[in-house]
Amino acid sequence: MDLPSVIEAIDRGQLDPVYFLVGAERFWIDRAIEALRRRIDEARTGFNVEVFDGPSASASGILNAARTLPMFGTHRLVLV
Repeated sequence: MDLPSVIEAIDRGQLDPVYFLVGAERFWIDRAIEALRRRIDEARTGFNVEVFDGPSASASGILNAARTLPMFGTHRLVLV
């Protein structure tokens, strides 16, 4: 599926459990991440978004974040 289609699906509320966004078009990747942020952290609390720096992140830290239940929402966003 191309990134514009992924963004449209996210905006409609059709969320998949995992997204792997990769490619040369950084513009579309940034748009997809912003769509996910809008959908998941609707209250703008920041409680359901966690960001890791890939090279310095530990696998256990990422997995713990992914297993944490969302606060005041139905989804969590873990960006690596």
